[in-house]
Amino acid sequence: MKTRIAAIVAAAVLVVGGGTAYALTTSGQEPAPVETTATSSPTPSDAPSSEPLVAETPSPSAEEDAEAIAEEKYLIEARSRLAGLGAATTIPDATDEQLLVAGGQACEALAAGTEIDDVSVVEGEERVQGSYLDSASLARAAVLFLCPDLLGK
Repeated sequence: MKTRIAAIVAAAVLVVGGGTAYALTTSGQEPAPVETTATSSPTPSDAPSSEPLVAETPSPSAEEDAEAIAEEKYLIEARSRLAGLGAATTIPDATDEQLLVAGGQACEALAAGTEIDDVSVVEGEERVQGSYLDSASLARAAVLFLCPDLLGK
């Protein structure tokens, strides 16, 4: 029994030589190479690097982020202005998407030379006190955040 255990243990022992591992045999035959994978030693993290430090260039997502921020600011401003109209607003339940579309339309109208009180981006809206109240509110918010290049024109 002890001989059998010794043979099993001896067969399981690996001897490493010249980068190749060999399994020992108890039969006196030549040891057969056993496939192994080499590992590299870890490099210390504080070791100096030969590569220069290079600044990252802004990704296209930075521009997208700026646009998303401008849209969010527009939505806050538009909702604030509509809330300021109180019961006079005709679009109290407008969605963010609808307000963004209306803001884009307001920018287009202003760029085409339409006066801010004449901008109409709400279907069926009627003039009150010389302007389209909801549309003018959206146009004023849009010119601040969606098309600031038109501010003062």
